[in-house]
Amino acid sequence: MKKTKLIALVVAGSLILGLAGCSAYRGRDRDKDKDRKKTEEEEDEEEGVYEKDFGTYVIENEDWVEVEEHSDPPYYFSYCVEGNEDEAMPNNIAVFYDENDYSEDEHEDFRDGILASLGAQAQGLEDVTITSAGTTSANDIIVYRFELQSSENLTVQWYLVGDEEYVMVSACIWDEDEASEDGIMEVAQGIVDSFEW
Repeated sequence: MKKTKLIALVVAGSLILGLAGCSAYRGRDRDKDKDRKKTEEEEDEEEGVYEKDFGTYVIENEDWVEVEEHSDPPYYFSYCVEGNEDEAMPNNIAVFYDENDYSEDEHEDFRDGILASLGAQAQGLEDVTITSAGTTSANDIIVYRFELQSSENLTVQWYLVGDEEYVMVSACIWDEDEASEDGIMEVAQGIVDSFEW
């Protein structure tokens, strides 16, 4: 019961963000210092390799960029198609890291806790459908995928399971026509498949 409550706290924000805001995205001021000297980390990111405190992943589509104004390092990072940063609700991807009480062997309990929490939260919302599936990533990490479809948007969340830790990759689609052009699902799946602890 204690573990389910912990998951409920963590997942509460993700459902609310997924259905009513998707990563607290509200536009931004574009104020870049182009004369600033690039760090090694920035050069890696230009090549699509993102090294964070919790792991490394790749974004192969160069149109997708990290939006610093909507990221909260070291454990939460937001991405959208370059040029869409000023939109109120662009299609976007969030990568979020957290710890929990579940060992890697208890991954099914972790999954059940997430599903129970999402289900409980969805009861208060209209026209929300939740589906789930389990698999492994290209790097043999256990992954649970949850799809939350509402009348307003589609949010797909992948949970990569570690030992008392996890990474959630969340793709929030506000414009389905644009999603086929911007490749959001392929980019998010690429993050999941390339992720290494």
